[in-house]
Amino acid sequence: MAGGSTLHIVSSAAAKHQRPVVACDLDEVLGQYLATYTKWHNRVYGTHLRVSDFFTYRFWEVQG
Repeated sequence: MAGGSTLHIVSSAAAKHQRPVVACDLDEVLGQYLATYTKWHNRVYGTHLRVSDFFTYRFWEVQG
């Protein structure tokens, strides 16, 4: 879900400092963000969300 503006900011930072900048998008591929998010959401809000409930990153469509 990276946008062009994010890549532009990273490129600008690299040019400004004359050093390479490495960025990694870790959300679901490596970081399993949704597993942690659902645990947090369930604890804080008393819900029963599961990772399998998510079909989009527009969480309001899943959570209601």
